[in-house]
Amino acid sequence: MEMQLVTMKLSEIRPYERNPRRNDRVASTAVSSGSHFRMCDGLLLSDRDYINIQTFPQDYDFMGESVQYVCGMSVPPVMMAHIAGEIERQWFGRG
Repeated sequence: MEMQLVTMKLSEIRPYERNPRRNDRVASTAVSSGSHFRMCDGLLLSDRDYINIQTFPQDYDFMGESVQYVCGMSVPPVMMAHIAGEIERQWFGRG
């Protein structure tokens, strides 16, 4: 199931209306605060949703910090691995 983030103020929350055209999009940027809803069913994102969207390992230790805060303030680990691999390849000719 594909998910997409939507950031809204509490005053903007309206009854959920399914939009099937949005199910094939990549999730928007996860930010460290605010309310985010799953486009597939209109529910608030869970900690597990944030962990999946940001590509953290399922057993990652957030050391008591808010999962939404840590994920919103972080570069996704899989993305960072690709960036580091390109730096190594382009700058050092390895990889």
